[in-house]
Amino acid sequence: MLENQVMAAADPNEQIPTLELSIVMPCLNEAETLATCIGKARDYLERQQIAGEVLIADNGSSDGSQEIATCQSTQKNIRYFVSFNIS
Repeated sequence: MLENQVMAAADPNEQIPTLELSIVMPCLNEAETLATCIGKARDYLERQQIAGEVLIADNGSSDGSQEIATCQSTQKNIRYFVSFNIS
């Protein structure tokens, strides 16, 4: 059975500008590199003046990646939405 757990850390009342680009990062046990990758993606969007967002899609990490993604999602245009668990 496939169980889909949706985790939305973003404020549902937040006004999101029209997006030009979404950077989707699949994640499975990436605690060592996740914060750096998110930072690089966010910096790229800012440097290029692109109205964008970074989406972290976790697939059941057990190494702290989910906590890092949740913490990072408090920043503007960083979203942590999905965790899939296969049982």
